[in-house]
Amino acid sequence: MDRHLLNVTATFVDMLQHRQTADYDGAKAWSRIEVLERLAAVKEAFASWSAVRGDSAAQNFLVTLLLKERKP
Repeated sequence: MDRHLLNVTATFVDMLQHRQTADYDGAKAWSRIEVLERLAAVKEAFASWSAVRGDSAAQNFLVTLLLKERKP
C-alpha cells in the first residue's frame, strides 16, 4: 500500500479512537503537547491525502468507508 494512503488510514483510525476518548472519558486530561502532536498528525494526513486522492486505491478507500456496515 502506498505510504501516503497508509498514513491517511492510520491517522483516520487513530483520530476516531481519540475522539471516542474525548467524547466519553471525562477523566482523560489532554496535555498541550498531546493535542499539538495530534494536530500535526492530522496535518500530515491531509498532505498525504492531497498526494493520493486521485489514485484508484484512495477512491476505493473512500467507497469502503461509505459502504462499511456500522454497529447500531
